[in-house]
Amino acid sequence: LAETGDPQRSDALLDRAYFAEMLAMAQGTKCEYLVDYVRATIDAANLRSVIRTLRMGRTPAFLKEFLFPGGTVSVDACLKAAVNGEVEQTYRTTVLRAAAQAGKEAVESGGSLTAFEKLCDDAVMAQAARARRIPFGVEVVIGFVAARETEVSNVRIIMAGRMAGISADTIRERLRDLYA
Repeated sequence: LAETGDPQRSDALLDRAYFAEMLAMAQGTKCEYLVDYVRATIDAANLRSVIRTLRMGRTPAFLKEFLFPGGTVSVDACLKAAVNGEVEQTYRTTVLRAAAQAGKEAVESGGSLTAFEKLCDDAVMAQAARARRIPFGVEVVIGFVAARETEVSNVRIIMAGRMAGISADTIRERLRDLYA
């Protein structure tokens, strides 16, 4: 923060280091399941950045600060998608295809990003849930930890919603899919 003077840029620098370290560690394990999970997490972060940048009407140069290498969709492809308005086409072969469609619709309509955010989280959880098909191994533990993180997130959503006086139906719509 002292170097950049900009909290947003500082966050981006920390996130870039976080994702780079997480991917390097995942690749070091030689566990393809873990690498795929981390790549899905990076893709979700990049898609969020693309949609938020489009929503704010900011430039591709601004967006580039908030894109992280290592996902299945390259940084260049994310930039191109933002410039050409081809977000859903760019993400159509990933677990984030439904989220990309919802994000584009939210940008075009000016509507809420709540459903988009939920779909991003649900897509990453779907990637983690692949461990259900594996009877033994580290994948089971990783899936378990991812599931617990989602459960904690859901508790936070419920508590924040209740404290804000949001209806139970609205809170229910915001809950992330569980590892089932």
